[in-house]
Amino acid sequence: MPAGDKNFASTAAEDDYNFINNEDNFFGHGGGMDITFIVEILVFVVEILVIGLILVHFHRLESNTAAVNRLIRKLDDHLVELDRNYKRIEKCVCQLLESRPKKRGGLKGSG
Repeated sequence: MPAGDKNFASTAAEDDYNFINNEDNFFGHGGGMDITFIVEILVFVVEILVIGLILVHFHRLESNTAAVNRLIRKLDDHLVELDRNYKRIEKCVCQLLESRPKKRGGLKGSG
């Protein structure tokens, strides 16, 4: 290769170096991708993930709240039914006590 061609030709590594250090590169500033640009992209991605997790959390919370409300209604229905059954049992016990023959004179067989 002639000596004049050596100065004219550049390798791929030199081309990359020139692109990174050129003021008119894709990102509009020298030094390649600035670290703040990369950090901003990462922060944006993390914000999107956090928003997604919050939405999933609230959806699950809403589902769980609906399930808890259904359980509370069932429990309330059972308590009302227990109260009715207690009143019926109490009435039956009172009727049984009233219908028992009253014993006079104490214990049987006592002399």
